[in-house]
Amino acid sequence: MKISVITPVYNSQSTIAANIRSVVEQNYADFEHIIIDNLSTDNTLNIIDGFYFNNNIGEKLKIISEKDEGISDAFNKGLNAASGELTVILNSDDEFYSPKFFNDVVEVFQNNPNLLIVHGDIFFEDKKYGSNIRQPLKNKAAGIHFNHPGMFIKKELYNKIGMYNKSFKVSMDFELYCRIYKNYDIEKISYYLNKYPFVKMRAGGTSWENEFQSIYEIKKALKLNDLWDYHGRKFYYQRYFRTIVKNVLSKVGLSNTVKMWRNYKWKNK
Repeated sequence: MKISVITPVYNSQSTIAANIRSVVEQNYADFEHIIIDNLSTDNTLNIIDGFYFNNNIGEKLKIISEKDEGISDAFNKGLNAASGELTVILNSDDEFYSPKFFNDVVEVFQNNPNLLIVHGDIFFEDKKYGSNIRQPLKNKAAGIHFNHPGMFIKKELYNKIGMYNKSFKVSMDFELYCRIYKNYDIEKISYYLNKYPFVKMRAGGTSWENEFQSIYEIKKALKLNDLWDYHGRKFYYQRYFRTIVKNVLSKVGLSNTVKMWRNYKWKNK
């Protein structure tokens, strides 16, 4: 089973080397790396070319370098270019956690032919509030709240329900979850592989920097997919008020309180 790794980039010279290294060092050989470049002006593309062509694996690389309409558009360009049966999105400031887990993921799919998704934990690196391993959060608003980084999806799923909604600039992954939840029995088509984290993810990404826009788009996604019921409202308002409390505590110098609460939350998941 071929794996298509999709990475949107823009001026990512500080993180792209670690990202690529985590891909090319996988023990599983049947993959391609699709880079969607939003016309970077730094050294990003030179770093990418150097990694692949200096190591004589240029055939693994596809680069699309052109202006895009946002992250959703970049994701969709990558999916349209993907030739693999399995797809995974690895953002430019993230990296795969283990060099062996492509093998493990493919084995799960091969042993369970009805699966459309294999997903797992992420290691969330946060120097301000503390790093932790994050498991998927279950909620009744949209089924299992997958960790989007490192989420392996058969391309046939996108063919059936569509790709990412370009009107969503931050929470396009949540809107996709809503559509999956509406069309499938989540428990039957997905497998949670919890041997180790799939991805090391750094705090400071788009959704992190635009928290309230992300929350607004969650509400928009729930309404768009007819999930604005009791459970949807509960999920939204809990997320909204948690974010307000976190920001207030941070502004008054109580970031350690947020750190303690987050560590407690994830340790007691």
